[in-house]
Amino acid sequence: MSKIVTFDIETQNGLGNFRDFSGVKISVLCAIDQDNKEYIYWENELDKFIEFVSDADSVVGFNTLGFDIPVLQNYTSVNLKKLPNYDIMDEFKKIAGHRIKLETLAQNTLGTGKSGSGLDALKYWAEGKKDELAKYCLDDVRVTKQLFDNIMEDKPVKYLDLTSPKELLLPKPVFSKNNQRSLF
Repeated sequence: MSKIVTFDIETQNGLGNFRDFSGVKISVLCAIDQDNKEYIYWENELDKFIEFVSDADSVVGFNTLGFDIPVLQNYTSVNLKKLPNYDIMDEFKKIAGHRIKLETLAQNTLGTGKSGSGLDALKYWAEGKKDELAKYCLDDVRVTKQLFDNIMEDKPVKYLDLTSPKELLLPKPVFSKNNQRSLF
């Protein structure tokens, strides 16, 4: 069985410059593996996550290439760009030609959305509400994993383009032990 890890991060502070993530700090990283086991890693435990995914066949997320991986890279000297990565937003953008929100795909494809917004996560962190923060992050990962599971079952993602409903069939990743790259 392939080792597939779906993940998401929440941050302690705002984004600032969208091209420079060097000052962005992670509050929590949540993950779900291919067996639906859930994991929560706080900032001081991120090395455990990096070790956990070091032999993954793929990491999966939403905007992982544009945000999560660059921010996580602040915490390690290991080149995380070597991780086999399936970024749902990136795959969508390649076909549709534009970015989209996780909320939009979730509502239209799954009939359910996110449990809040990134601003809620910042508020939870600032108020020391770690349980609420972890729940919000895990909810995002669950939604992302449900979208990925649909993609793996050859089901299209659905969205509204202006006012008309659209569907896209995103490509499935190819998992091969021969293509697997170790980070260490």
